[in-house]
Amino acid sequence: MLLAACGTTVDSSPSPSGPVSATHAATTTADTGGVSAPPQPAPADDVATTPANTAPPTTAVGNPSTTTAPTANSVWDACSLSESALSAAGLNTSSKTRVPDAGNPASRVCKWQSADQSYELIVTASDSTLDDQLASGKYNDVHRTQYYGRDVVVYRAVQDTNKLGCYTGTPAAFGSIVLTVRNARVQTGEGEPCAEANRLGAALLRSLP
Repeated sequence: MLLAACGTTVDSSPSPSGPVSATHAATTTADTGGVSAPPQPAPADDVATTPANTAPPTTAVGNPSTTTAPTANSVWDACSLSESALSAAGLNTSSKTRVPDAGNPASRVCKWQSADQSYELIVTASDSTLDDQLASGKYNDVHRTQYYGRDVVVYRAVQDTNKLGCYTGTPAAFGSIVLTVRNARVQTGEGEPCAEANRLGAALLRSLP
């Protein structure tokens, strides 16, 4: 007991960077009969030490996220129709106009004028199927066919007694796409909208999703 008490000395002399604490000074002298061991550097106060065997943080397993990613069946934007295909079909691409559909906010509707201003084309992408639309009783003169393996329906509106418009519809993964042709030469009565609808359908159907 006496040797232990004598062998432990406290060096309270200041170090170059400031006074050394009594606790640190006590650890710099080995219990070897009064012989002091070389001083060891003090650990930096601002460096956090982490045990070597500490496992990395893991992600807790819980319920999957409720955030819903956009689905593959989202309604296609009709205004994104290929400009090169529209131009080749005789439409004025600079006349593109987005049209709101108050009856179905999920629809995406876009309109173009023909280069000669004789008709307008309205393309409607909707989450409604063609069968649902045709079952409404609003349409007649329904003709079904196929084009490049794609189902196509050509029809008119019942209320269009002057036959100024014609529809070409085709199913889509999200619902349907309908191309509506309206004769802009109302006073002259020239032009047959279903003839234009057939021509435009042949020109544009392969550009549709």
